[in-house]
Amino acid sequence: MKLTDFGKELRKIRIDAGHLLKDMAQAVGVTPGFLSAVETGKKPAPPYFITRIAEHYGLARDAVKRLESAIASDRDEFAFMVPVGASAQHREAAVSLARRFPNLDDEQVARIVKLMEEADNE
Repeated sequence: MKLTDFGKELRKIRIDAGHLLKDMAQAVGVTPGFLSAVETGKKPAPPYFITRIAEHYGLARDAVKRLESAIASDRDEFAFMVPVGASAQHREAAVSLARRFPNLDDEQVARIVKLMEEADNE
């Protein structure tokens, strides 16, 4: 059984807390089999997964960022929710990013990442 990067982070959190797979599964509201499948990359983590883990285990922001980075490194496809009531400009920005992302070069992606990090620090 090969763990994904996300699975490794989950397992570390679980072991550091002294919990079994079934304990973490119960804490986040999934079956142990499903959690095992997420750890090994056979199933994608649901959107709420990181939030529930962070809340249950009282994770610091840096630990949450590691989980987010790990889940991103394991995926080839992403979706994000545009909030209810988002402006037309927000919606167009989301569509534009999704449509153009495959053609962005590394420098352009780095600028987007920097912008997002600046927004996190506000």
